[in-house]
Amino acid sequence: MRIPFINQLVLIVGVLGLFILTFLVFQEKLIYDSTLGKISTNYERSGNGHTLKIQDVRKPYVHLTREAIYHWDGLLFKEIRDEGYKQGSLYHKEKPAFYPLFPFLWRISGIDSILIIFMNFILFGIGLVLLQRNLMKSDTHTNLLHLAIALLLPSAITYYLPYAESVFLLTLAVAIYGIFRKKYWIYAVGAFLFTMTRPSSLMFIAALIAADTILLFRHRDLKHYLKDLMPKLGPCIVGFLAVTGIQYIYTGSFIAYFESTELWPTESGFLNPIRDWSREGFGMSVFSIFFLAIPAIVYLFVLSLKSLRKDCREEPIPFFNSGENHKREYLFLISLLFIAINLVYFALTSGNVINGFYRYTLSVPFLYIILFLLPAKLSKLSLFKRIAFFATCLCGLAVFLSLVAYGVPHWSMKSSGLFLFLIITCFLILEEYFNVRQKWIILILISLPCIVWQTYLFNMYLTDAWVFT
Repeated sequence: MRIPFINQLVLIVGVLGLFILTFLVFQEKLIYDSTLGKISTNYERSGNGHTLKIQDVRKPYVHLTREAIYHWDGLLFKEIRDEGYKQGSLYHKEKPAFYPLFPFLWRISGIDSILIIFMNFILFGIGLVLLQRNLMKSDTHTNLLHLAIALLLPSAITYYLPYAESVFLLTLAVAIYGIFRKKYWIYAVGAFLFTMTRPSSLMFIAALIAADTILLFRHRDLKHYLKDLMPKLGPCIVGFLAVTGIQYIYTGSFIAYFESTELWPTESGFLNPIRDWSREGFGMSVFSIFFLAIPAIVYLFVLSLKSLRKDCREEPIPFFNSGENHKREYLFLISLLFIAINLVYFALTSGNVINGFYRYTLSVPFLYIILFLLPAKLSKLSLFKRIAFFATCLCGLAVFLSLVAYGVPHWSMKSSGLFLFLIITCFLILEEYFNVRQKWIILILISLPCIVWQTYLFNMYLTDAWVFT
């Protein structure tokens, strides 16, 4: 039985409403001091340049204003919305590092207020609905629970901000809708727009090539490889060329994006100390590394070795005309490759500064593809294997934390994102062993701390603290 869209919409609006209500409640000093203020602090930014200070303070949440929502990438997207990539404008050198689709849609919407936050979250929710309806085999009311988990993830705070993440997810969801409805033109439009949203779509292109190359070792048919890959790549390449053309009109340079990336110098050095700009972001990034990125690399390594074996040879299957199971497997593969490529890129260029890593692995549509395909994958694993996977990842994470300065040996508000992700992961691994009533009780118990965490990070963004670069 298909879940009525109205039920999904009510859930999305309900989570948004709970987020807003919680944020407003913690603006009240009496309530904040007697609850959250007893276990945490907020941040206050003062000065600039060499006098810049970001201090822990015991103050209630700040008020949400139009001016407060323009920080970090949000400020740059606003500048692109207002002036495009115009030379001589504010941050004109940095702006080509940000792709144009989101700020151009923002301009068309006419929104110049805090409403952009609500619009972004609704777009995020609609994108999740599209993904879920195509990826999850069982289409029952139980799927509503998975949609709720997706909305409540600790990293989902990014989808409230005036950033491009919501459009990034929605456009890929449209492309995937076209894949499952066997309407290539819908895929082409979605993939084209997706590529115009964020530079990390270049990693998606790399993941497409890598996925088809793995399949090539199975079917050994070079002609099919090229014939199947090019229709996938075509809209993405056109989208990249469109971004290049738009930026050229403003800047007179065909390589404006690559020139702008030089403003963020890359580093090397695997032996450098592990660093991050915020403990809040660090906890989520570490979870992503040990429970997502490293397992993805291990999975892909084993899969690649199996593909080289002679007994793994398969007949080539045209992707756009294949069955739903084949498409789901391919999308799962693409998602793991995207995550793995991000980890390798960070390892080679970050100099062990992992600031923002969670944004590129946990605040991307590929995490939600994995999340929605996870129940079918887990159904093939015994309870022992599930527990062994969790225990192995947890041991690796614990050893890592014991060796770095940002280690989190005990709970604190700053490390809550990590612990919430661990709790949610436990629940997902053991989910099928609970009945429907038990699942919803557990979800309700998890939802409030998740919402509080999201509002805590949102307040950090409004106070211009170190977490959302």
